[in-house]
Amino acid sequence: MALTPTWVQPSHPQIMQVVHDSPDPNEYRSYAVSSVALPAGAVFARLSAPPLAPATKAYSSVQTSAATHVELNSDLVYINHSCAPSLEFDVAAMEIRVAADRAGGLAVGDELTFFYPSTEWDMAQPFRCRCGEAACKGWIAGASRMDEDALRGYWLNEWLAQAVREKWRKEKRKVDAVNGAPLGDNGSLNGMTPDASLAARDGKTPQPAGAQRQGASARGLAGEMGGDTKSNGTGAGEGRRA
Repeated sequence: MALTPTWVQPSHPQIMQVVHDSPDPNEYRSYAVSSVALPAGAVFARLSAPPLAPATKAYSSVQTSAATHVELNSDLVYINHSCAPSLEFDVAAMEIRVAADRAGGLAVGDELTFFYPSTEWDMAQPFRCRCGEAACKGWIAGASRMDEDALRGYWLNEWLAQAVREKWRKEKRKVDAVNGAPLGDNGSLNGMTPDASLAARDGKTPQPAGAQRQGASARGLAGEMGGDTKSNGTGAGEGRRA
């Protein structure tokens, strides 16, 4: 389905370009590329302008908490999914950053992508990812449909990271096989906070409070988006906004 913009285009001409790339006029395929070079962790865009609009869950929305969604009202909506994303969508800080673990940062011409389950709990339109990355997760339906191993190493918004920890705790309620240490009632390894225990299970060294960016490690307009704007199944995903 083609997306009809309700905003003046281009909305972010200094930092990105939207590509409508399809030889077939009946096929919708769109994606976004960077017009700037930035190091890993740098802010790519703020989510304050154009103003976001409260929304119900849809293929074009982004989830901002367990109960709220927004429409981006800008060309940022053309940022597609990838299982090896170039960006992180931080809905608490209201900013989009270059992925912290992206080697070499973001270069001019790089496709702009984020990991949809980093913001989405249960997507309105799940899809079969065809990003072609070695780490491709296949079926993308939201973080609630993914297990611990599938999310390990990805940056998640903090509200969502807490939700998946609670889900795993309820599902397992048994001994965690990390160093033979059992899980406590709050889903953490004994003697650790939930954030620190998640990092320990990921094989990472727990950091003192305040030393990490908000958002748990477990990767981001990732909204209830059914795939990406490349509907031919090539590139970052399949079936997203066009």
